[in-house]
Amino acid sequence: MSSDLYKKIKDIVGEDYVTESEFERFFYSRDVSPIPTELQEKWGTVPDIVARPKNAQEVSKIMAVASQNKIPIIPRGGASWWLGGSVPYKGGIVLDLTSMNNLIDMDENNLTITVDCGVTWKEIEDVLERHSYFLGTRPGSAASATVGGWISTGGVGIGSYKYGSVGDLVRSLEVVLPSGEIIQTQNKDLAGHGSGYNLNRLFIGSEGTLGVITKATLKIIPRHEAGPYHVSYAFSELSGCAEAIKKVVSSRLLPHHIAFGDKRHFMFLASMGKPVPDGEIVLCITLEGEKGIIDYGLKKLDEEFTSTGGCMKCCDGKSHEECEECTIEFRGSRINVYPVPGEIFVGLNRFEEALSKIYDLFDEMGLQAGVIGSMVDRRTTMIMPYYIQEQKESGTFMEFHRRLGELALSVGGRRVGLGLFFSSSLSHIHDEGSVAVMRAIKRCIDPGNILNPGKTVGGFDLFASLNDKKG
Repeated sequence: MSSDLYKKIKDIVGEDYVTESEFERFFYSRDVSPIPTELQEKWGTVPDIVARPKNAQEVSKIMAVASQNKIPIIPRGGASWWLGGSVPYKGGIVLDLTSMNNLIDMDENNLTITVDCGVTWKEIEDVLERHSYFLGTRPGSAASATVGGWISTGGVGIGSYKYGSVGDLVRSLEVVLPSGEIIQTQNKDLAGHGSGYNLNRLFIGSEGTLGVITKATLKIIPRHEAGPYHVSYAFSELSGCAEAIKKVVSSRLLPHHIAFGDKRHFMFLASMGKPVPDGEIVLCITLEGEKGIIDYGLKKLDEEFTSTGGCMKCCDGKSHEECEECTIEFRGSRINVYPVPGEIFVGLNRFEEALSKIYDLFDEMGLQAGVIGSMVDRRTTMIMPYYIQEQKESGTFMEFHRRLGELALSVGGRRVGLGLFFSSSLSHIHDEGSVAVMRAIKRCIDPGNILNPGKTVGGFDLFASLNDKKG
């Protein structure tokens, strides 16, 4: 990339906030997933320039320069995802947005908090806790996941069963378009129902392909009198656990979170000296609310779960670590080996079938593996199979994810997210007309295809590329 372009970016952000160092650029060539070394050069995952803008105005100026010169722009937050969503495809400029990390305003009158895109969800939680508020939904990787990043993935996480996805938290966004124009998607103080197209939802889950999210105004909730309160039950058979989940989702009880982990998962935790429950699969429910609601919930759960073969293993996660372990999404960072996770959505009616096929996949590939997951709404299960390896061997990663995606489709499910690796799946998830509309929106907003190219609507077939040695 020309030195003239580098100088223009340096003039915008300052010398300390831009680099074309080979070492630093290589650091930005991947997220947490192992990309095959031989394909990094082929795909162009090493950026030409890395810039760290400090505000929306600097993002706007960089975007304008990139648009004029047809240079790709790749927004990047905490990069804690594993689908290649924040790595380049054919080089370009990576915007490291973590320098935009101000907690701007907490408005207790309107019950909102406005933050920069580079703030982590844990930082927001810490502030809100001091004022007796919370967000309702949070990512499992809250300590590293940034606001802009999780919104861009349209994420679901802890609390989504009761409060919805990250999109349900958003009141308004500040977004920089590929042209450099800065827009506000909604009125941050009022709900946008019946006021035209919902621009919040246009950018939520767009994986950085339509605009760069630079600020977000989020809804906050007064903290409840009691909770979170955890209760877990172990089941000797998967069918009993599945029936227990069906009983909960068919009732009027509304837990904060419903999570599960299988025997293999808890064996990994036990190998690290963690106290874990016995059973083929453990179901953990998190309750919150007024004291009477929690008492009712505990009584109701005990009635329903014992009738399907469940055995209580802990009650109140504050004093039983095994219950806390069961409620969070992923404990890979505590295992002294490299964990490779996957995520799929499957309807509750196909839950047992999907798990059976996942175990077959583990056996066929000879993987040391386990399964955790959660209910993201009354019908949808997010299943997170993961395997353990001592080395970041990329061939197994590719095969595992290819087959996991095919498995999900075979039971009426899908992958969670697309990114670079799975943008070709878009046509398997949506009908031809819907895909055409999405690509038309992309062309309209980003006619030069400079913003995160190859992602989401790009149709990039990673697995065909693996077999294409000619490049």
